Amino acid sequence: MDSANFTGARPGGAERSTGETRNDSHGRIAGLDGLRAVAVLLVVLSHYGFNREVPGALGVTIFFFLSGYLITTLLLRETARTGTVKKRDFYIRRFLRLSPELAFLLLFSGLGGALYVGLPRVMDFVAAAFYFTNYYHVAHIYGQVEGLRWPHLWSLAVEEHYYILYPLVFSLFWRTPKRFTVFLIGVCVAALAWRCVAIKIGLPGGYTYVASEARIDSIAYGCLLALLSRREAWRDFWAKHWIAAQVIGVALLVSSLLIRDPFFRDTFRYSMQGLGLAFAFAGLLQVRPGNVGLKLLEVAPLVWMGQMSYGAYLWHLEFAHLSERFLPGVFHEEGPLAMRALYALLATSFAFGAGYVSYRLVGEPMLALRKRFGAHVEPAPKHAAKG
Repeated sequence: MDSANFTGARPGGAERSTGETRNDSHGRIAGLDGLRAVAVLLVVLSHYGFNREVPGALGVTIFFFLSGYLITTLLLRETARTGTVKKRDFYIRRFLRLSPELAFLLLFSGLGGALYVGLPRVMDFVAAAFYFTNYYHVAHIYGQVEGLRWPHLWSLAVEEHYYILYPLVFSLFWRTPKRFTVFLIGVCVAALAWRCVAIKIGLPGGYTYVASEARIDSIAYGCLLALLSRREAWRDFWAKHWIAAQVIGVALLVSSLLIRDPFFRDTFRYSMQGLGLAFAFAGLLQVRPGNVGLKLLEVAPLVWMGQMSYGAYLWHLEFAHLSERFLPGVFHEEGPLAMRALYALLATSFAFGAGYVSYRLVGEPMLALRKRFGAHVEPAPKHAAKG
């Protein structure tokens, strides 16, 4: 099967960071929430009527890249301020950011879903709660497991594995930026090499799409950009060539979608997308405040959607179960364009509505506790304000 059929993303997991450029009074990087919104929309639309037209897998890669960039930026700021990495506080912040809303999903989707899709298997709960849905998904690819209850949580598992290991790696290298840079480049090369080997020895493309060791470079490219962005010479260079950076980045991203060779898609595609995002984002960090593209990313509804993206991601597949139970046969991939568009609109509305409820009931009450352990966050607006 094509791995893109099971796209999923873990958006919004990283705290909003202060950036090197264009920070507002809350330290939010301009355009970032808009990018999150675009990424989650790619994922949702690809799952609801537009799998052939919309690159949902690219949405996943965008989220991976943003996580690498933001977490590295936050840790660099912490070491600049305190001279150390408080690993315990980092792990507590990650737990408080991700686990409450995930538990909310597992409880209400798992138990409430018994009314319309049946109770999940015990292993569905265990894989989700302990962050190994990606490898549980591999078992599904090999036919050892039937349908998964929450298949999209595979990407949450990939990011959690990164969160567990990265503070340890960062602590080893942050004092020696050149070695850190070489290490991250090595990770990117090693992940690509392993994907090539995996496909050559007969592992399925779905494995190279979901396995942590095969996808870690999608996060590492973001880490690498954050590290390089600390260098003044690097920032000065891209300040002069930000248009070229964005053109190169977009060209790489578009090329990664147009090349349909199966081996490329299972191996080099993710590397090309990582490089493309690095170029495009490097340029975005340097654009002038009046830039049209930046203004579009800063439209208030898009910013709000980006801030609700984690909950929307968690809940977006639930609409598929509801529609299959209560509207059987009404919506399908081969239906008329108007019906597919209606399906996508209803699913998107459901995802962000559920994400909003999740944030207000579970995510927002955690903010004060997260701040006690060093998080730099502000409450999201209660609605999508007019821009």
